[in-house]
Amino acid sequence: MAEKERWENGMDKKILILSQTTKDDYALLEWQKNDVNTGITLKDCNKVLRAVRRLWIKFHLPFQYIWYGDWKNHLDEYDMIILHGTWLAEDIPRWMQKKIKKEPQKRTPKIIWWYWNTVVEQDHPDRVSSKDCEKWSFDKKDCEIYNMKYNTQYYFATYQLPTTKVVTDVCYLGTDGGRKEKLIALQKQLEEQNITTDFRILVQNIPDTPEKGITYFTEKVDYIDNLRQIGQSKAIVEILREGQ
Repeated sequence: MAEKERWENGMDKKILILSQTTKDDYALLEWQKNDVNTGITLKDCNKVLRAVRRLWIKFHLPFQYIWYGDWKNHLDEYDMIILHGTWLAEDIPRWMQKKIKKEPQKRTPKIIWWYWNTVVEQDHPDRVSSKDCEKWSFDKKDCEIYNMKYNTQYYFATYQLPTTKVVTDVCYLGTDGGRKEKLIALQKQLEEQNITTDFRILVQNIPDTPEKGITYFTEKVDYIDNLRQIGQSKAIVEILREGQ
């Protein structure tokens, strides 16, 4: 394959993925297992400092880079940086561009502001300038609305479900996201047809009288536990948010 073609196909590009997560996050570890360069957007700190950091970023105070991960010292090592778009990172593309312009003799990476999830007001694309980065999303409708580039969601085939006994016909694990009433109705219909279910919904507040057959929780579930639930079920329910 010609050198130009290899470059256009991304085969010779050195890419960095930045995500606001923790060092023991399952997805992050999986990327690393697949030799993907990864970094945590904001470095780890204790609960008190995290609260200070959120206020610091919310009010766009100067010297935000003190909260950035070690990747901030290695921008010139990459051809492309994919930055997961959240409000906590919205000042980073501009900071990157300023740092890059101070060192024009070094490698200049392309910066991608990437939506791993659908757009919400808190993480609105207009909060980040198109002069500082390209904006991409997996959601075609969001791309049309906000004039972003489209690409498919990425994953790795090395994900493995734990070996476990199948005990449920259908499972659901996810946020309410305006889908709770549909999920409650669907769970009831399935049970009426003698189809066993395991529906778990992440909510801000657990109802005083939870519906039969629905489990509510307020803390995110560990990814391994998610895989274990999937492995125990024959099928997974997916209900798209309105507009998807």
